[in-house]
Amino acid sequence: MEDAQATLQTLADRAAYSSDPIVLVLILLAAGLIAVPIFQRFKLGAVLGYLAAGLAIGPALGLVSDIDAVATVAEFGVVLFLFIIGLELKPTTLWSLRKSIFGSGSGQMLGSTLLLSGAAMMFGFSWQSALIIGWALALSSTAIALAILDERHERETPHGKATFGILLFQDLTVVPLLALASILAPRGDGGMGLTEAGIALGAVVALVVIGRFMLNPLFHILAKTGVREVMTAGALMIVLGAAFVMEQANLSTALGALIAGVMLSESDFRHQLEADIEPFRGLLMGLFFLAVGLSIDLGVLTDQFLVILAITLLGLIIKLGVTYAVMRMMGEDHAAGVKTTAYVCQFGEFGFVVFGVALAGGLVDGPTQSILACAVALSMALTPVLINAAYALTKNKTSETMEEDYSSAQARVLIIGFGRFGQFVSQTVQAGGERVTVIDTDADRIRDAKRFKARIYYGDGTRLDILAAAGLARADILAVCTDGRATTTRIVEAVREAYPDLPIYARAYDRGHALELLKIGATEAVRETFHSSIEMGRQVLLELGIPEDEADFRVADVRARDEKRFAMQAEDGILAGVDLVFPTGQEVPKPKPMFDPVPEPLIQTDGEAEALSPETEAITKDDT
Repeated sequence: MEDAQATLQTLADRAAYSSDPIVLVLILLAAGLIAVPIFQRFKLGAVLGYLAAGLAIGPALGLVSDIDAVATVAEFGVVLFLFIIGLELKPTTLWSLRKSIFGSGSGQMLGSTLLLSGAAMMFGFSWQSALIIGWALALSSTAIALAILDERHERETPHGKATFGILLFQDLTVVPLLALASILAPRGDGGMGLTEAGIALGAVVALVVIGRFMLNPLFHILAKTGVREVMTAGALMIVLGAAFVMEQANLSTALGALIAGVMLSESDFRHQLEADIEPFRGLLMGLFFLAVGLSIDLGVLTDQFLVILAITLLGLIIKLGVTYAVMRMMGEDHAAGVKTTAYVCQFGEFGFVVFGVALAGGLVDGPTQSILACAVALSMALTPVLINAAYALTKNKTSETMEEDYSSAQARVLIIGFGRFGQFVSQTVQAGGERVTVIDTDADRIRDAKRFKARIYYGDGTRLDILAAAGLARADILAVCTDGRATTTRIVEAVREAYPDLPIYARAYDRGHALELLKIGATEAVRETFHSSIEMGRQVLLELGIPEDEADFRVADVRARDEKRFAMQAEDGILAGVDLVFPTGQEVPKPKPMFDPVPEPLIQTDGEAEALSPETEAITKDDT
C-alpha cells in the first residue's frame, strides 16, 4: 500500500511541475474519460463533467498546477468553436435571426448591465468600476450554452435560435467593452485606447477583405490536390491565422476565428471545413472546460465562499428575470422563454479577460478580481443544473417542434453527387419550389456550376461527419446520385446504420447493384439507364410506324413485367422471374398484357415518359 501511494505521489509531483508532458496529458485525458460518462449517466451533461474533472485534478488533488500551459492550449478549443459558429452565419441566417440578435440580444444586454452595475454600486464600487463589472457579468458563456444546445440537438428550435441571437449580440459588445475599460481606467495599463481601437478596426477590415477575395480560390486549389490532409491543414491555417491577427490587434482570438468563419460561410467548402475542424474542436473544447475547473482558486473560494455565492446567485437572479421578461416581450412563449433564460443566465468566459484588463487598469484590486473570477466559474458550473431544471419545469407544456430551415445547408433534400444524374434529380425536386443541399467532390464541377447560378458544396459524401455538417440529421430524404458503384454502396450502408429511419433513394449501376442496395437498406434504387432505355425503345417503335397508343401500351407492359420481376428477385435471387422476360432474338406471339389496358394507366404512363424525356436526351447524349 505504501509503495502504491508513493508511486501515485511521484506521478502527481511530475505532472504538477510539468516535468513530464506525457503524464500531464494522461491525467487530463483520464480525468475527462472518468468524469464525463459519470455526469452523462446522471443527465448532468458533459460540460459539468469537464468542469468537475478540472476542479478535482487541479485545486482539489493538486495533480496539475501548470494551469497556464493547459489554458493556452484550451483557448484553441474556443477559437475553433467560434470558427464553426461563423461558418453558419450566412447573411440569410443573420437576417432570419435579426429579431433575436437586435431585439432580444440588445434588451437582455442593456437590462442586465444596468441592474448588475447598480448592484455593484450598492457593494461600494465607483460608477466606473461598477459599469465595467456589470457589463462583464452581463456577458454569457457562448462556449457552454452552444455546446449544450448542440449536445441536445436543439440549435434550430425557437429557444435555440433565441439563445444564439442573444449570444451573438453579446459577443459583438466585447470590443466596445474593452475600449471603455481603457477609457475609464485610472491607470493607463491594459485596455484599448483610440489608436488601438483604430488598429483593431483596420485588422477586422483586412480580415474581411482577405476572406472575401482570397479564401475560396485558395480552397479550390487545395481541393484539386485530392489530399484530405491538405484541406485540413488549410482550414487550421486560416483559423489560427485569423486568431493571430486579432491577437496582434489586442482583440479576442475567438473574434478572429468568428470572422474567418463568416467569410467562409458562403464558400463551396464550408461543410468539408466544418467536418475537418470538428474532431479538433470537440477535444479542445473539453480541454477548455477542464481549464476552467483548474482555474478555480480553492483558497479564495473557501475563504470568501459566502461573498462568491451571494454574487453568483444575485447575478443569476438578475439575468434570469431580465432575460425571461425580454423573451416574453418579444413574443416568445413560456417554454421558450424559460429555456432561453437558463441557457444565457451564467457569466461568460470573456469575464476572465475583462476582469484582467480591469485589474491592470486599476478599476478593481487583486482580491476583487479573484472573487469575481470564482463567481464566473461557479456560475458556469451551475449552468447544466439550471438548464435541466428549466426542462423539468416546462416538460408538461406544449412541446416545441423543430422549425424547418430552408437555407442551403438545412434543406429537406440532401443530394450527394452533381453529375449528369444528380443534376436532373435536383432540377425535378426544385421545380416545385423545394430547396436542396448538394455536395460533390469535383472542384471543377463546383466552379462550373456557379456559371449557371447553381450552389454546390464541396464535401466527401462517404464521410458521415460531412453529411451531418450538411444537415443530414434534419433532412427528410437523402438522394445518393454518385456514379461509382462502390461509392454509392458505401454511402448507403453507412447512412442506413447511422440513420435507420431516413428515406434513402440511390442511383444503381445495374439490376444487380439495385438489388444489393435494397438489401443493405436503400428505400428505393433507381437504375441509371432504365428509364432512358425504355424511352429509346418507345422512339424506335414510333419510327417503325407503330401507333403511339400501341407504343405506350408496350412500354407500360414492359414496366409492369420488370416491376414484378424485380420484386421476385429481391425475394428469391437474381434468377427469379425469368419467364417474364421476352426471349431476345426469337419470334414470340403477342403476349397477354399484365394489366387491363384502361385509359388511366396509359395516360399516366405517357405522362411519365414525357416527363423523363429531357433527362433521357441528356443521358443518351452523354453516354454516346
